[in-house]
Amino acid sequence: MSPLVSIIINVHNNARFLPAAIESALAQTYSPIELLVYDNASEEDLRSIVARYPKARYFRSEEFLPLGTARNRVLEMAQGELISFLDSDDLYLPRKTACQVPLFEDPSVAVAFANGVEFHEGEGALTESPIYRRRPPEGAVYPRLLGNNFISWVTTMFRRSAVEAVSGRRWFDESFEICTDYDLYLRVLRQHRLRYADEILCKYRWHGTNTSQVKMHLTVRELHVILGRLIEGEPELFVRYPRELARYLAMIAEHQIVIHWRRRETRPALAWAWRACLLSPRLANLAKIPLLPVVSDYDSLMRLWGRLRRWRAAFPR
Repeated sequence: MSPLVSIIINVHNNARFLPAAIESALAQTYSPIELLVYDNASEEDLRSIVARYPKARYFRSEEFLPLGTARNRVLEMAQGELISFLDSDDLYLPRKTACQVPLFEDPSVAVAFANGVEFHEGEGALTESPIYRRRPPEGAVYPRLLGNNFISWVTTMFRRSAVEAVSGRRWFDESFEICTDYDLYLRVLRQHRLRYADEILCKYRWHGTNTSQVKMHLTVRELHVILGRLIEGEPELFVRYPRELARYLAMIAEHQIVIHWRRRETRPALAWAWRACLLSPRLANLAKIPLLPVVSDYDSLMRLWGRLRRWRAAFPR
């Protein structure tokens, strides 16, 4: 018998994108699925939107909750053996669920992910670029994951029993707003395996109000908390994985660069750029050092970079 898959949409406002997300979930070629929409105290009338789709189950919190808490609350209502989370501004392609369910025939697999596209609606055109241009790692990936959160959240699916064997009924840290996914991956994939479906199965909508962009200071705080817990649970972590943890610290430094760059605080941004280079001498980090003194407007630079990426995507390899 095919396992039930629960697709969960956590949403706060975002009425303009929600119908498309719901429709993409209900268009799955796989059966059986259930769709749960959890309204996190929206000011917009989302109940009437969800009511257009009789197969969707609607839940609402009357007080605004941190993302980790909201996700845990709706998980209590989900009944599936396999769980997927769809952000309200993203989209599933119809074969997403059907392609990933078979990956869980291996009992050691706790998480599956896939390729997808980032899409940008602006400047009068829709442009798309793949999330992964090269095949990402799979299998026992814990060391690789320490140095880089390479798993695209919108593409994931989880085996409920494996996650709850590690985390109990509360999957997500309820004090977290940004790094809920990364924290979960690290805890679960320390003991279990990851599988990858090499197919475009999702669409990630890129826009200026993505939470990870507007709350980057929270990312830094949460990454520090995660690192502290990792070391507390395994004091020899730096001895076992020195290169990976250097990359983890560089990841924190890279976020600090952007925070100060956006404030046009060139000196501290440069200090963090040098630190990132010492920890992880990647070209992307080295390039920031000559740019910082002459380019004070980070967001304009990123818009230019986005246009270049979209231009590159128009000429596939």
